[in-house]
Amino acid sequence: MIKLYRHVRRWAWGVEHFPYLCWNFAGDRETPLWKRLKFIWREWEGRFSWATAPILMFVMGRLPLFVASSRSIELALVTEAPYALEWLMRVAMLGVLASALISFTLLPPQPKRAPRHRALFMILQWLLVPITFVIFGSIPALDAQTRLMLGKYLGFNVSAKRRILTSAAS
Repeated sequence: MIKLYRHVRRWAWGVEHFPYLCWNFAGDRETPLWKRLKFIWREWEGRFSWATAPILMFVMGRLPLFVASSRSIELALVTEAPYALEWLMRVAMLGVLASALISFTLLPPQPKRAPRHRALFMILQWLLVPITFVIFGSIPALDAQTRLMLGKYLGFNVSAKRRILTSAAS
C-alpha cells in the first residue's frame, strides 16, 4: 500500500506541467483558442479535482451548518446543502455500482483451484471505493502538490520489477 501511495503521488506530481502548458499555449497562434482553452481546462480540472474533490465531498456535506451564522442557518440553501450532497452521492454510487457490475461481467471465469472467498474480496474492493478514493487518490495528490508548492522535490523511486517463471515458461 505504501508503494501504491508513492506511485500515485508521483503521478500527481505531473501538475508541475500546468504552467508550462499555459505559457506555451499563450504564444501558440496556430491552435484555435477554443482548443487551447479546452486542453487547459481539462488539465486544470483533472489535476486539482483529483486532489480535492473526494475530500471536499467527504468533509463539506455538513460544513455549511457549522460555519453559518445563526441568521443564515435558516436559509434554505444552508440547511438543504447536506441533503443535496447526499442525493448526489447516492446517484454517484449508482455509477460505481454500474461500473462494478460491468467489470464483473468482463472478467474471465474464476479458475477452479481459486478459493471461493476471492470473489468476496473483489466485491469488498468495490464497496471500499469511496474510502480508497480519499486514501489512495486525494491524499497522495495533495501531498505531491503541497511538496511542489513548498519546493520539496520527491526524488525518484524506481519500482522493483521481477519476473515469476511458471512451469510452462521453463
